[in-house]
Amino acid sequence: AASGTAASDSAASGTLAPKQADSQLADAEQILSDFARAAEHALALGLGINAGHDLNQQNLAEFCRRVPAVLEVSIGHAIMVDALWQGLAETIMQYRKILDTL
Repeated sequence: AASGTAASDSAASGTLAPKQADSQLADAEQILSDFARAAEHALALGLGINAGHDLNQQNLAEFCRRVPAVLEVSIGHAIMVDALWQGLAETIMQYRKILDTL
């Protein structure tokens, strides 16, 4: 884990989920590569990596595997949407299961 100030990808990560949902895998791959390069640069500058908007159960694990040293994910909106259908306790368990495999 990097120390220092955390940098957020919230402005740019909004493009990842729609691309994956539309099965545009080449675009999603490029986006993940861009995030990984940005994270490596941020780490070299001593910044921490936070992620957020548009991460969900379908893309969270892959994002965290590809983008180095993610310290925190802010996924409250995705959790609440999933909780509407699955219940909050089940949703939290599913997200924990995803994160625990990393």
